[in-house]
Amino acid sequence: MTLDEMLALAKACSQEIVKKGEQHAPIVIFSGREAGAACIELPDKRAKEHFAETLRGLLCRFSARRYVFICEAWRATGKAAEQVVRSGSILDLPPDDREEVINIIAVENGGRALMCYAVILNHPEGRRLGEWSKVETPDMLSGRMVVTRW
Repeated sequence: MTLDEMLALAKACSQEIVKKGEQHAPIVIFSGREAGAACIELPDKRAKEHFAETLRGLLCRFSARRYVFICEAWRATGKAAEQVVRSGSILDLPPDDREEVINIIAVENGGRALMCYAVILNHPEGRRLGEWSKVETPDMLSGRMVVTRW
């Protein structure tokens, strides 16, 4: 399965989960010599701090060549984003200054890396995803939830 095929699968799965009104658990889908998927629980900040280590171990164990990681997150823009950088927590923002999104990080080992996100929209008839935005800049993909080499 190519990275683009995995990305399309991740987007379709996310659309269905959000449409059903369910909480989107963090999911990793990987492909290589073996293929598979894993739901990874991140119950607290400590688990999130060790996520990259856990993911790297999973990818090595199954000789994965590429993976996608899907999760719900909060996003702030403009001046609100600047405030998050200063305070360190998006949860400090008023609800009107943040939005809930589905993030997808897609990576080939030592190669292509990109991130897509879609805002979760709340309508009277239920939750839906907005349009997908894509960032394909490997140097921008870093942090505790990203592994680009394993």
